[in-house]
Amino acid sequence: VLHAHWLGASDFAPVLPAFAGAWRVLALDQRGHGETDHGGAHTIAAYVSDVDALLAHVGVTRPVVLLGHSFGGQVANLYAAARPERVRALVLEDIDVARDDRSEMILAWAGVFPTRDALLARIGPPLAPYLAASIRRTDDGWTLRFDPHEVLR
Repeated sequence: VLHAHWLGASDFAPVLPAFAGAWRVLALDQRGHGETDHGGAHTIAAYVSDVDALLAHVGVTRPVVLLGHSFGGQVANLYAAARPERVRALVLEDIDVARDDRSEMILAWAGVFPTRDALLARIGPPLAPYLAASIRRTDDGWTLRFDPHEVLR
């Protein structure tokens, strides 16, 4: 399963019990998201190669079913186009074919905020519930698990 932009693999936790017993599920924290380290290339080619790397790392050799939400759906779709022999099926949910430029809005979320509420206020009511799981506490305050500057490269 491939998560949406700004989120992480853990966002699939509520639906994973539905797959229990019937499927082996791998949930990838895409680079710069969730619990991954920051840095490195944030290109579509890099995200697609990460899918290949995960499958190789865990020894999956048969074609897979990819479930992708939003940006994860774009990655899944492009992975299937690049490696059709590795994909049995695609489940794409809520994906865009083009992205509006929201750089200014997203860059305003960068940095460390004194309180969780201050960060949620900066994100704004429409997106705050969506990004709540992507907020973490640091020694200096509250920040996002992803770096807005990285994901916009």
